[in-house]
Amino acid sequence: MPGSSGPDRAMSRRRFLLSSGAGLAAMAVMPPRVARMSPDGLTGCDYMKDLSDNWNIVRPMLASRYHRLHHCFFHYVRNNWAGLSPQQQAGISALNWAAPRPSLNLAAWDKRAGRKAMFWATDNGSGEDFLYFHRWMIAMVNEAFAGKNKGPLQPWSDKDALPPPKGGCPDEQIPDFTPRFENPKDPSTPIDSAWLQTRVQEMKAPSFFWDKMNWWGQDFRDHSYLKTLTLGDLGAKLEAGVHNQMHIRWSAYPTNGAKLIRDEPDFRDKWDDPGYDTLFDEYSSHIGPIFYRIHMWIDNRIEDWAEAHGKQVERVATPHGFDWFNVGRWVEVEKPWTGAWGFDHISPEEEKKRIAVTLQVKDIMFPPEDAALLRATPEVRERRIITLRDMVM
Repeated sequence: MPGSSGPDRAMSRRRFLLSSGAGLAAMAVMPPRVARMSPDGLTGCDYMKDLSDNWNIVRPMLASRYHRLHHCFFHYVRNNWAGLSPQQQAGISALNWAAPRPSLNLAAWDKRAGRKAMFWATDNGSGEDFLYFHRWMIAMVNEAFAGKNKGPLQPWSDKDALPPPKGGCPDEQIPDFTPRFENPKDPSTPIDSAWLQTRVQEMKAPSFFWDKMNWWGQDFRDHSYLKTLTLGDLGAKLEAGVHNQMHIRWSAYPTNGAKLIRDEPDFRDKWDDPGYDTLFDEYSSHIGPIFYRIHMWIDNRIEDWAEAHGKQVERVATPHGFDWFNVGRWVEVEKPWTGAWGFDHISPEEEKKRIAVTLQVKDIMFPPEDAALLRATPEVRERRIITLRDMVM
C-alpha cells in the first residue's frame, strides 16, 4: 500500500522483481509467430541443428571470393564513404560502387586534419539499404536450401529471441574468442589491440546481455516505439546497436582452426578457405549459420515495424522473391542500394568480371604504401578504414 514500510514493502519489491524477471524470461522463450517444420518433421533446436548439419548446401557459394568481396565491400564502402578523399570517391563512383547513402557521416564541427569524428547516419535512409541487402541475402540462401528440400532459415533459437546466457540452442552458447590479426609482412608477430580485446570479452560477459542486449530485444519489439521510426531509422539503429554487438558477442575462431584472423587490407587467396568463417570479419561473417540467425532476427523486426505502422505502409513485391515497401511517409528510398549489384544469378564469366571490379575498389580504398605515405605524420600513416572492429557503443 502507499506509504507502507517494513517486511511487507520489501516483500512486494521482491515479488515485483521476480514477476518482472519471469515476464522477461517468458518473452525470451516465446514460440515463433509462425511454426516451422522441416520435411522430416523437425522443430525447435532439432530443426536448427538439421540446417547447420546441411550447411554445405550453401557454404561453397557463400565462401566464394565473389560473395566474400560483395558482402565485405557493401559494408566497407558505406561505412567509409564520407571519410574518403574526393579522388577515392571519384574512382569508386566510376566503378559503380558509390554509396548514395553513407551509413556513417562526418561531424561538421570537427575541423581537425585527418580522420574526423563520425556518427551513425540514422536520418538519410541508409538503414533501408542495410535491411534490404540482408533480406535479399536471406532470400538467396533460402532459395538454395529449398532446392534441396531444406529450410527456411530461422532466427535465434527458432524462437525469435536473443539467446540469454546458458540459454538458446546448444550451438548458440557464447564461444571463446580473442581477436588477433595476422600480419602479412611478418606472420610471427600478430597484430594485437588491447582495447579491442577487452571490448570483445566485455561483450561476451553475461552482464552485457542483461544490462544492454536484453533491453534492445524488448525495445525493437515495442510497437509504441516502432511506430515513431521510419524504416531507415529502424535499420540504422538496429545496425549500429544490437546487430554489431551480436556479431561480436557470438564471434568465434574460424572453423578451420586458425587462431589469427584477417587484417582489413589483406585480401590474399588464403582467406578464401571455406573454413575461414569468423563473425568478426566482414569478409567471412556471412559464411556460417549463426550470421543468418542474427539476420533473421533483424528481419523479423522489419515485420514488427510494419505491423506497428499498419495501413500507413504499403507492401510491394520485388522480383527477387521477397516483398518490400512503397515510398511514403515512413519509407524514404525508392531503390535501396546493395552495392554495384545484388544477389541475382550470374554466369561464371560475369562473376569473374565483378570480382575484378571489386578488387579495383579495394585498391582505391587500400592504396599501396609509397614513400610519401611513409614520410607522413603518424596520424595519416596509421589511418584505417572503419569496420566492424571499430564499432564502439
